[in-house]
Amino acid sequence: MKNAKQNVFIKMNCFFEIMSWIHRISGKTEPKIGEQIRKNMSGTSRTVSEMIDYINVHLYENITIEDIASQFYLNHDYAARIFKKHINTTIKQFITIQRMTKAQQLLLEGKTITETQINTGYGSYEHFFRTFKKMTGKTPKEYQEYYSDV
Repeated sequence: MKNAKQNVFIKMNCFFEIMSWIHRISGKTEPKIGEQIRKNMSGTSRTVSEMIDYINVHLYENITIEDIASQFYLNHDYAARIFKKHINTTIKQFITIQRMTKAQQLLLEGKTITETQINTGYGSYEHFFRTFKKMTGKTPKEYQEYYSDV
Protein backbone atom coordinates (compact mmCIF):
# COMPACT_ATOMS: atom_id res chain seq x y z
CA MET A 1 0.00 0.00 0.00
CA LYS A 2 2.81 2.39 0.87
CA ASN A 3 4.54 1.72 -2.48
CA ALA A 4 1.28 2.45 -4.28
CA LYS A 5 1.07 5.86 -2.54
CA GLN A 6 4.70 6.57 -3.41
CA ASN A 7 4.09 5.60 -7.05
CA VAL A 8 1.11 7.95 -7.23
CA PHE A 9 3.21 10.73 -5.73
CA ILE A 10 6.02 10.07 -8.22
CA LYS A 11 3.59 10.11 -11.15
CA MET A 12 1.90 13.32 -9.93
CA ASN A 13 5.29 14.84 -9.24
CA CYS A 14 6.36 14.09 -12.83
CA PHE A 15 3.10 15.46 -14.18
CA PHE A 16 3.46 18.73 -12.28
CA GLU A 17 7.14 19.02 -13.22
CA ILE A 18 6.13 18.73 -16.88
CA MET A 19 3.27 21.21 -16.40
CA SER A 20 5.63 23.62 -14.68
CA TRP A 21 8.15 23.23 -17.48
CA ILE A 22 5.46 23.87 -20.10
CA HIS A 23 4.31 27.00 -18.27
CA ARG A 24 7.85 28.33 -18.02
CA ILE A 25 8.36 27.80 -21.74
CA SER A 26 4.98 29.12 -22.79
CA GLY A 27 5.04 32.27 -20.73
CA LYS A 28 8.52 33.31 -19.76
CA THR A 29 11.33 31.79 -21.81
CA GLU A 30 9.86 31.99 -25.30
CA PRO A 31 7.62 35.07 -25.46
CA LYS A 32 6.54 34.52 -29.09
CA ILE A 33 5.53 30.92 -28.47
CA GLY A 34 3.94 31.82 -25.14
CA GLU A 35 1.90 34.62 -26.70
CA GLN A 36 0.61 32.28 -29.41
CA ILE A 37 -0.27 29.55 -26.90
CA ARG A 38 -2.07 32.01 -24.63
CA LYS A 39 -4.01 33.42 -27.61
CA ASN A 40 -5.23 29.91 -28.43
CA MET A 41 -6.31 29.16 -24.84
CA SER A 42 -9.84 29.68 -23.65
CA GLY A 43 -10.37 32.33 -21.00
CA THR A 44 -10.56 29.84 -18.15
CA SER A 45 -7.53 27.87 -19.40
CA ARG A 46 -5.54 31.09 -19.53
CA THR A 47 -6.70 32.00 -16.03
CA VAL A 48 -5.69 28.58 -14.69
CA SER A 49 -2.31 28.91 -16.41
CA GLU A 50 -1.84 32.29 -14.76
CA MET A 51 -2.94 30.84 -11.42
CA ILE A 52 -0.23 28.17 -11.73
CA ASP A 53 2.35 30.84 -12.52
CA TYR A 54 1.19 32.84 -9.49
CA ILE A 55 1.42 29.79 -7.23
CA ASN A 56 4.92 28.96 -8.43
CA VAL A 57 6.14 32.52 -7.87
CA HIS A 58 4.59 32.73 -4.38
CA LEU A 59 5.27 29.14 -3.32
CA TYR A 60 7.40 30.18 -0.34
CA GLU A 61 4.58 32.33 1.05
CA ASN A 62 1.57 31.23 3.06
CA ILE A 63 -0.85 31.43 0.12
CA THR A 64 -4.49 30.39 0.29
CA ILE A 65 -7.22 29.75 -2.25
CA GLU A 66 -8.74 33.09 -1.22
CA ASP A 67 -5.44 34.90 -1.97
CA ILE A 68 -5.22 33.31 -5.40
CA ALA A 69 -8.87 33.98 -6.22
CA SER A 70 -8.67 37.63 -5.18
CA GLN A 71 -5.51 38.08 -7.29
CA PHE A 72 -7.61 37.18 -10.34
CA TYR A 73 -10.82 38.89 -9.16
CA LEU A 74 -12.63 35.57 -8.83
CA ASN A 75 -14.91 34.05 -6.24
CA HIS A 76 -12.84 31.44 -4.36
CA ASP A 77 -15.37 28.66 -5.10
CA TYR A 78 -15.25 29.42 -8.82
CA ALA A 79 -11.43 29.60 -8.80
CA ALA A 80 -11.25 26.22 -7.03
CA ARG A 81 -13.75 24.69 -9.46
CA ILE A 82 -12.02 25.81 -12.69
CA PHE A 83 -8.61 24.82 -11.32
CA LYS A 84 -9.88 21.32 -10.45
CA LYS A 85 -11.54 21.01 -13.86
CA HIS A 86 -8.38 21.91 -15.82
CA ILE A 87 -5.64 20.42 -13.64
CA ASN A 88 -7.60 17.52 -12.13
CA THR A 89 -6.44 18.28 -8.60
CA THR A 90 -7.34 20.86 -6.00
CA ILE A 91 -5.40 24.07 -5.53
CA LYS A 92 -4.35 22.93 -2.06
CA GLN A 93 -3.07 19.58 -3.36
CA PHE A 94 -1.26 21.33 -6.20
CA ILE A 95 0.46 23.72 -3.78
CA THR A 96 1.49 20.80 -1.55
CA ILE A 97 2.91 18.82 -4.47
CA GLN A 98 4.78 21.85 -5.78
CA ARG A 99 6.17 22.57 -2.32
CA MET A 100 7.25 18.97 -1.82
CA THR A 101 8.88 18.90 -5.25
CA LYS A 102 10.77 22.08 -4.33
CA ALA A 103 11.66 20.60 -0.92
CA GLN A 104 13.13 17.50 -2.55
CA GLN A 105 15.16 19.68 -4.89
CA LEU A 106 16.47 21.86 -2.06
CA LEU A 107 17.39 18.86 0.10
CA LEU A 108 19.32 17.32 -2.79
CA GLU A 109 21.13 20.64 -3.26
CA GLY A 110 22.37 20.29 0.32
CA LYS A 111 20.07 22.79 2.05
CA THR A 112 19.31 22.12 5.70
CA ILE A 113 15.90 20.84 6.66
CA THR A 114 15.08 24.17 8.36
CA GLU A 115 16.14 26.17 5.27
CA THR A 116 14.04 23.86 3.11
CA GLN A 117 11.02 24.19 5.40
CA ILE A 118 11.22 28.00 5.30
CA ASN A 119 11.89 28.17 1.54
CA THR A 120 8.83 26.07 0.80
CA GLY A 121 6.39 28.20 2.76
CA TYR A 122 5.93 26.06 5.86
CA GLY A 123 5.80 28.08 9.07
CA SER A 124 5.79 24.95 11.22
CA TYR A 125 8.61 22.42 11.18
CA GLU A 126 6.22 19.70 12.38
CA HIS A 127 3.76 20.37 9.55
CA PHE A 128 6.57 20.31 6.98
CA PHE A 129 8.01 17.11 8.47
CA ARG A 130 4.64 15.28 8.51
CA THR A 131 3.74 16.40 4.99
CA PHE A 132 7.14 15.45 3.59
CA LYS A 133 7.03 12.00 5.19
CA LYS A 134 3.45 11.44 4.01
CA MET A 135 4.30 12.41 0.43
CA THR A 136 7.67 10.68 0.05
CA GLY A 137 7.58 7.88 2.61
CA LYS A 138 10.81 9.18 4.13
CA THR A 139 11.70 11.85 6.64
CA PRO A 140 13.58 14.82 5.15
CA LYS A 141 16.84 13.56 6.70
CA GLU A 142 16.28 10.00 5.44
CA TYR A 143 15.50 11.38 1.97
CA GLN A 144 18.63 13.53 1.96
CA GLU A 145 20.85 10.68 3.15
CA TYR A 146 19.32 8.11 0.80
CA TYR A 147 19.65 10.22 -2.35
CA SER A 148 22.99 11.79 -1.51
CA ASP A 149 24.52 8.28 -1.62
CA VAL A 150 23.06 7.55 -5.08
